[in-house]
Amino acid sequence: MESAQKIGYGLITLSVILMIIGSVGYTVEGDVEEVPTPNVPDFVFFADEPLPSNPAGLLFSADAHITWDRDDVFLVISDKETKDDCDGIPAGLGGFGGGTSCNSANINSVAGGSDDNNVDGIEWNVESGEYYVGIGAKDNLPQGVEINVHYKVEVQFSFVSYLVCTLIAATGLAYAKFS
Repeated sequence: MESAQKIGYGLITLSVILMIIGSVGYTVEGDVEEVPTPNVPDFVFFADEPLPSNPAGLLFSADAHITWDRDDVFLVISDKETKDDCDGIPAGLGGFGGGTSCNSANINSVAGGSDDNNVDGIEWNVESGEYYVGIGAKDNLPQGVEINVHYKVEVQFSFVSYLVCTLIAATGLAYAKFS
């Protein structure tokens, strides 16, 4: 077997292995315990630190699923602009059904949920950029002072990655057959 054929078959093998690994993906799972609940009804408070982003969104898709153990609070994921808007509103003025965009009915979010049955939670396709998680109490003051949050992030190849692997395999096939 010629070295060109070996290189071609090697490229085909490499692309098939990459496609299998990309299809299986990688899952990160964890818990965040004892998150303090807000003490203002129907107003969103955001975390100080942004969520990890997906800088390689073109090559990898990352899907997050977030659940929590209480039904008297809601969680949202919003961009930096929405966080800054809500941080600029005094909680006492925005939390009592006023015309603010920082309550459960009007929040501008990319993902959110009230998790009434503690099963559904939030589904979010992780994007690149700065996104923050926000938490709010529903209509009344929360019944406790802490919640426990569970997250699961699944990372897999995106369409572009499969396309690149297919092109590598086609190049390997052409290299092996026509050399």
